[in-house]
Amino acid sequence: MNLRAGSVSVGWGLFCACSWTWCIGMFMPIILLRDFGWPGFLVFAVPNVLGCAAFGYVLRDAGRRTELIRRHERAAVLFSATTIAYHVFFMTFLATMIARDAPQATLIAVALPAGIYLAGYACSWMPQRAWPAAAALLYAGSIAVFTGVGTATLSATPWSGP
Repeated sequence: MNLRAGSVSVGWGLFCACSWTWCIGMFMPIILLRDFGWPGFLVFAVPNVLGCAAFGYVLRDAGRRTELIRRHERAAVLFSATTIAYHVFFMTFLATMIARDAPQATLIAVALPAGIYLAGYACSWMPQRAWPAAAALLYAGSIAVFTGVGTATLSATPWSGP
């Protein structure tokens, strides 16, 4: 295998991992861990990881990807719009939790999601070849944060929930 092609594949794998781990991909599993313990997390995570990996096999060449887009473009656009709307809602929800006791709570609850949305929109103009490197940086930052926070909470999570 070409070393450059391998690093690009890893970069796109990190991109997929980073793009998946947001609202539903991370917040929902935390709720499932809290309420049902590790089995709740695994019931959610295993099918999602297998489904994501299967996508690489289903869309293994440009012809298949092109055909999928051609046949389902409208559904893909509607799915993307729905996902963006859900993320804006979720960011607003988190912002209200963060700013709950702040003097300017309403301003924060509106400005934070709007700022994140605008940053995401600006990033959407990045050239496609830049995304694997950006994902690698984001992933490294996530690992640094995870290392700093530690695993005490995860170690204390029981195998059965309340």
